[in-house]
Amino acid sequence: MKINEELKKEYPWRERWNYRAGVAVNKIYDDSSIIDLGGGFGEVYQAMGGKCEYVSIDLKPWTDLTVVADFNKGEFPDVKKADFVVCLGVIEYIEKPFYFLKKIHKYGNRMVISYREKSCGGMDRKNNLSYMEFREILESAGWHILSEDRVRNSEIIFRLKCV
Repeated sequence: MKINEELKKEYPWRERWNYRAGVAVNKIYDDSSIIDLGGGFGEVYQAMGGKCEYVSIDLKPWTDLTVVADFNKGEFPDVKKADFVVCLGVIEYIEKPFYFLKKIHKYGNRMVISYREKSCGGMDRKNNLSYMEFREILESAGWHILSEDRVRNSEIIFRLKCV
């Protein structure tokens, strides 16, 4: 995987992204195919040791494995369905989280997603759901929670499957 070095300079908090990816991949089976929504610099791919079929869909061309799309503009590119959908540090920036969570069923039946409850700072956050509000949206969008783990910075990583 080739990383876009110009974009890399803009994001000094990559260490946090790497940590989160390391926690998330423990919820994914070995040799799984992955669609990484908001895949950034491919931290999930790297945490898997590059040993997975991998596609990233993101707002910017972070790597040569990135398909560029804007979910807030309703852009959900057609890619081959995967064993796991990964969505780390993205849902907070989605204007219509319920619509997004329903729409991404097309990418796979199992998902690992993170959510950082009511945080401040960062980029242009679009929602500030409470923990319970987020759980309700997940479940009403057709995702069943299999497990959840709190990680540093009040972030929660969920493992889900389609209902």
